[in-house]
Amino acid sequence: MSHAPRIRTGSKSFPLIYTANVITLFTGDEFEREFGRPFDNGRDCVSVMSGSWNDRPVNVTGVLYNHDDRRSIQVLTDKTVQAGQWVRLCYMVALGA
Repeated sequence: MSHAPRIRTGSKSFPLIYTANVITLFTGDEFEREFGRPFDNGRDCVSVMSGSWNDRPVNVTGVLYNHDDRRSIQVLTDKTVQAGQWVRLCYMVALGA
């Protein structure tokens, strides 16, 4: 039996409906639907980068696992993204064994 992590990549594009420098990449329910189980903070890892630099130059400064709002994965950015702007984020998720 392999104990190597399973790696999944993808991107999400969405219009922001509010002004913020914290973007919710996955709610707990979305993560579970996409990856087949809840996020495990002790085994899993999420890495994110901007996928729309030419249109919306936003640096990703961190990724946060939020315990307080049902296990969401949130992305921190270096500047505020205005409401109504589109943002594309590319992600890599490593699901630990």
